[in-house]
Amino acid sequence: MISTDSNNTVSHDTIIANKLKNEEYKIWKKVVPSLYQHITTFKPIFKNWTPEQIESLPKCITFTNKIVSDNNNNGIIVTSVFCSLGGEVFEFNCNLPLGAYYIGDKPNELPSPQYNEHEISFIVEETQYEAKWVWNNEIIVKLVSLTENKFLALSKSGSIAMFQDGSKTPINTIMETTTASNIIVDIDISQDKTSLIKSKSDSTSKQTVIEIIDNESTWGNKQVSMSLENMIVTQIKFLDNNKIIGLCKDNRVCIWEVNSCDDHQPNWVLQLNETLKPTSIVSSPFIEQLFTIGFDNGEIRFYDLRNVQAQTTIPSKEHYLFKLIQIDNDPVGQITMSQVSPFKLISMGDAGNIYHWDLEYIFGKVQEEDFEDVKGDIVNQNDIQRECLTFFHTGGARRRSLCEGQGVNTSSYHPLIDDLVTTVDQDGLLSVYKPCLGKYIEDEVLEESAAATTEATVAAAE
Repeated sequence: MISTDSNNTVSHDTIIANKLKNEEYKIWKKVVPSLYQHITTFKPIFKNWTPEQIESLPKCITFTNKIVSDNNNNGIIVTSVFCSLGGEVFEFNCNLPLGAYYIGDKPNELPSPQYNEHEISFIVEETQYEAKWVWNNEIIVKLVSLTENKFLALSKSGSIAMFQDGSKTPINTIMETTTASNIIVDIDISQDKTSLIKSKSDSTSKQTVIEIIDNESTWGNKQVSMSLENMIVTQIKFLDNNKIIGLCKDNRVCIWEVNSCDDHQPNWVLQLNETLKPTSIVSSPFIEQLFTIGFDNGEIRFYDLRNVQAQTTIPSKEHYLFKLIQIDNDPVGQITMSQVSPFKLISMGDAGNIYHWDLEYIFGKVQEEDFEDVKGDIVNQNDIQRECLTFFHTGGARRRSLCEGQGVNTSSYHPLIDDLVTTVDQDGLLSVYKPCLGKYIEDEVLEESAAATTEATVAAAE
């Protein structure tokens, strides 16, 4: 019954709209679980932070390499994520079905997961979480996981801190004293984990400093330092343990060979199309000459370093191998290559959607050493889109990868569990999911059995 009090009156249109939303939700609940092998979402209560502060503060997230089974035959494994909010870092455990990480050939013998996901989410959402680590007077804009209990944090000012279990504050820091507000910073870690690279650019003076830093016993020692004029580096990556690649604001891609950069000038320069704005760059952990750039028109282009090295002119012209295109040309905000499969990557659009890509189709068309041929007629764009886009995880209107003030990495790929992804939204909602990308083994067995029965029936009829 609707109250006649004007302050409590609910309009007829609102009632109809709510009924429609409820029906849509019921349909969604029936359909969505079948699209995922696993999905958990929860919104923690971050102690000492108001909802308005949570919305405005940078947030970053990264998986650890933690995988734990309690050996109670309950069908559960546990992994965890580090999540930063301003200068605080939290750790959340994630319960997953054992099948999410099972690589054996007898999945039917796995015990059923013995936990109530809704109860776990309820407990999380009713608990006030205090930070496990605190970096006073700093705002974290990027997290890099090292182990299950150790990670690096990059602050908005360009300072770097190492955190570890057992100490709430950083165990090591590399501090910057700059007070400029127009600083662009980034860090990356080499594939062998022995070195860090940091770029720090002043957008006003167009000066950039790139440093390679020891990440082992003499942590923090500068191995290489380069001062560059007329260059604004927005992102920096290791191509391999000896090559670094920087994405510049003037649409240049600069590549240095660490052992031969005495004059600080790039060894190779790739000039990108001036009509597009590059937004993200990443290198393959499996193929050292392959790197990928995302653009504001939704394109994700793949490049072979050998093509850049082969051109003698500086800068060389853009020549990409092939491209992927996000739906409705959704601008690319972040690209992450899988550390488990040489074929897989995820990308995040400006609208917060996550795209899962599998390049096995393209790799199957040509041999790695003949990547150049991909640009020809071997494959066309429609085939690439149809075969390579394997899953689309929508973030609705909650997530914004390019939102002003947000962190660099608001989504993360698990380093050991294939296809497992986590995201943090602008309002602090965390999601951990693993999509269902193919048929279940039981379905395949049934189809094979049905096909065999059909063949037998046909043969008998003949």
